[in-house]
Amino acid sequence: MFCTACGAKVAEGQSFCIKCGVPLNVPPTRPPEIPRAIAPAKKSSLSTGAIVAIVAGGLIVFLGILSAVAIPNLLKARVKAQTKSTMADIRMLATALEDYITDNGRAPDQNGSFEGNAQFQQALTPFYIKVLPLKDQWGRNFYIYCGQACDGQYGLSGASEGDYLVVSLGKDGIRENWEYDPGHSGSGLFATGSLSDYDRDLIWYSGVWIRAPQEYR
Repeated sequence: MFCTACGAKVAEGQSFCIKCGVPLNVPPTRPPEIPRAIAPAKKSSLSTGAIVAIVAGGLIVFLGILSAVAIPNLLKARVKAQTKSTMADIRMLATALEDYITDNGRAPDQNGSFEGNAQFQQALTPFYIKVLPLKDQWGRNFYIYCGQACDGQYGLSGASEGDYLVVSLGKDGIRENWEYDPGHSGSGLFATGSLSDYDRDLIWYSGVWIRAPQEYR
């Protein structure tokens, strides 16, 4: 190895030339790096207000679709529950009436809405039923017809003293223009495909449903 300044021979690994004193093996210096200019970020062609409006519009559409599906389903579920509970109350009334008829050989006197009929309530409570349901799950009176009072109701005829009729006017509270066909006793049972189907009356006649949803009877 030789000194690059004076050409004198130097030992391997020596830091300075022993003849001229010039430093040996100095790493070359690198020129300073010039920082590159940072390119400006591209601006969106949409303003902040426009973006907010698009997001809000999409959210409104989504909520509208959700409401269109969820609300009818919730309403139908509620009406189903009201129908089932009303039918359960009708069964309770029917059981009390049947027990009364078994003991007395005839139904108690009753013709129509029984709210406020102290005689009818006293005939059944508290011996045959502790609490007499007065209204259906829509807050409307039940209608009860006993014995020959059943004749003429929904096309019925030939009722005996042991017959009885318990009625709820359904979701809309309007009496249905429907008549019982004794030759086709199951013709009054109906399917429930829409909310309007629950407007139909619920009718129990002497131990059997003659007007009710097929799936709940």
